[in-house]
Amino acid sequence: MMLSQSAIAMAPPFSLVSKFFVAAAVALLASMSALPFVGTQLPLLAFPVAGFIHLYLLGFVMMVIVGALYQLVPVVLEAPFFTLKGSAALFYAYGLGVVALSAGMMLEITALMHAGGGLVYLSLAAFTVLFLLSFTGVTRWSFVTVCLLVAGVALFVGVSLGMVLLVAMSGGGLDVDVVGLLMKHAVFSLGGFVMLVVMGVSLVLLPMFSLSHGVSTLYTKVALGAFVAGFGCALGDAFGAMWVFLGLGLLLYVAQSAHILLRRMRKKKEYWFYNVVFALASIVGAVGLGAWGLIGGDEEVYKVALFLFLVGFGFHFVAGHLYKILPFLVWYEFIAPLVGKQKVPMLHEMIAERFAYAQLILGASGTVFFCAGMLLQINLLQVSGGVLLTLGTWALCAVLVKAYGFKTLGEKNA
Repeated sequence: MMLSQSAIAMAPPFSLVSKFFVAAAVALLASMSALPFVGTQLPLLAFPVAGFIHLYLLGFVMMVIVGALYQLVPVVLEAPFFTLKGSAALFYAYGLGVVALSAGMMLEITALMHAGGGLVYLSLAAFTVLFLLSFTGVTRWSFVTVCLLVAGVALFVGVSLGMVLLVAMSGGGLDVDVVGLLMKHAVFSLGGFVMLVVMGVSLVLLPMFSLSHGVSTLYTKVALGAFVAGFGCALGDAFGAMWVFLGLGLLLYVAQSAHILLRRMRKKKEYWFYNVVFALASIVGAVGLGAWGLIGGDEEVYKVALFLFLVGFGFHFVAGHLYKILPFLVWYEFIAPLVGKQKVPMLHEMIAERFAYAQLILGASGTVFFCAGMLLQINLLQVSGGVLLTLGTWALCAVLVKAYGFKTLGEKNA
């Protein structure tokens, strides 16, 4: 899929998108640096564990997705984002909320949790409303458009359930099923928003980056049905059936991605390709471990499945795509005007390949070590995995800093 001139004209300024990407890198460094010290023996409902998860998910994964959606909405919807007014204020409110919420959970300070949670809720709810209003400008609907629409609705439900859950768990006096509410919050936020955005956008980005043509989207269409069925089961408290539908949806997404990659014209395999493959393999491993934990009722196995999904999939999928997205944004904004006037770098020249491969190797091995340590209850393996993932994060940041630094080329010649 090629970017149309109208989509490029409707794109937001790079200064807005870069704020989210820079903040995401900082949050990733903070969360991965804390990983070797996370007490994995604590239950999933413990606030320190929730603090780490929220710092990683809200600070890294969601920051990247929200920033990318500002850029991708004109491409996918062929309509501008509803309004960019107040987007900078939304970014700062959200960033402050993530810091306060995560710190409050880790330190178990109720007032800080409520203040941070309130800011996160208000900023994400505002973003969701503006995101959904952007669909009023759509004139040509596609399956990808539908995926993003459902994802937006799921985000609003997910963050609303999360706010109720926070109040209930922090002494708010609400009489609710905390475990059931936690599962619903996770399912709508992760399975609903994150996965449906990833699934829809993958139909655009994977064929673009791998030069795949004429691919079938049948797997993804069935996957969307499975996810929606899973959401319905969650609302009806049919959690057993919910896990089955969600697992099926995830595996169908992997099948769709594999189908696209197998039909690629670009046969060269590089850091983007290997990151995506490891991310997809992590989904398969997470589903398998999740089924094992579901059958055996073993919370430790659930933890490993969750970690493999969040880090094995999330970290490597996002990292791989940042290597493609950030150089393009910098090149178009700052370097494209110099074409024909002086020698300009190619996109691949903006990536420090040795650091990109270092991120891949360190991240993949760290993920495997950490998961093995949790399964075998060997603390040394867990700590080693955490250290390797931290080093992999530094390598990722080194790549992003180099790519981001090319904007000075345009600024000097402005």
